[in-house]
Amino acid sequence: FPHVGWVRATDGCDPAYWMMSEDLAMHVPHLWELAERRVDGDRLASDLLEGPYREGRKAMGRSDGLIEPLCYANDHVSVDLAGNRYVCHHSVDRSLKTGEMFKTGRTTAEQEAEASAARFVETDNCRNCAINHWCRGNCHRSRTHEVDCRLAKAKHEIFSWIAQQEGLCHAGLHDHAHRS
Repeated sequence: FPHVGWVRATDGCDPAYWMMSEDLAMHVPHLWELAERRVDGDRLASDLLEGPYREGRKAMGRSDGLIEPLCYANDHVSVDLAGNRYVCHHSVDRSLKTGEMFKTGRTTAEQEAEASAARFVETDNCRNCAINHWCRGNCHRSRTHEVDCRLAKAKHEIFSWIAQQEGLCHAGLHDHAHRS
């Protein structure tokens, strides 16, 4: 299946491509249309959503209560060939280095880099969010967290609705009414 991804507004992304509120306002109805078409049996809509939907279902099934940052967790290790671990799998910038695979202890800079991974997930808003186990604070390097947060909530609602329509039950799924 093709995997649809969402552009993150990070240092490596040109600001002209950042998803902003007005983009989100157009994008979410399109996602709902794809979801409806998928449920109605449209193969292309199904194929376009399958990759992120599978990933989302897996995350929806988590029930261990552990909330780790999205790209810096036990299920996601970003290392270079020398064994250096990084906060983000998109960069090996020294400021993002959090340690070395086979050495214990961290420098102050490495501790600061590791703390940056929890930049959003450790906030009160994220801690108290009903889907924090699913989005895990989203991309901690994003410059448009508010928009990313709203997109994550929309995707969670859409994927929950699809699962409900397709008769799938997962721990952590909520009954969501389809948009009005």
